[in-house]
Amino acid sequence: MKQGLEKNSKMNVVFLKQKKYMPQKITFAFVMAFITTCSISFIHVVLNFGFLQGFFYIWFRSWSISFVFAFLIILFISHKVQVMVNYLLKKIQLQRKEKSKDGENR
Repeated sequence: MKQGLEKNSKMNVVFLKQKKYMPQKITFAFVMAFITTCSISFIHVVLNFGFLQGFFYIWFRSWSISFVFAFLIILFISHKVQVMVNYLLKKIQLQRKEKSKDGENR
């Protein structure tokens, strides 16, 4: 029974930490999606259509659709990507340490 309580208290701590960083996560996702989609949609519209009449309408429509998807994708996937990148960097770092140890042993 005590183990179950410990598990619940650990889960509560994790939940509180996640709740604490949620405004930061939302802000990061918003800013990142805004900058990325503005620039990429602008470049795509210019390359595909040029600066024709109604350019800003076409660009704004393209940007607004892209922004919604990018914001949600960044919000929900950024943590998993960060975990994957950390894992890969640690793996590379361990491989470098092993190589340097092999080089010293020769």
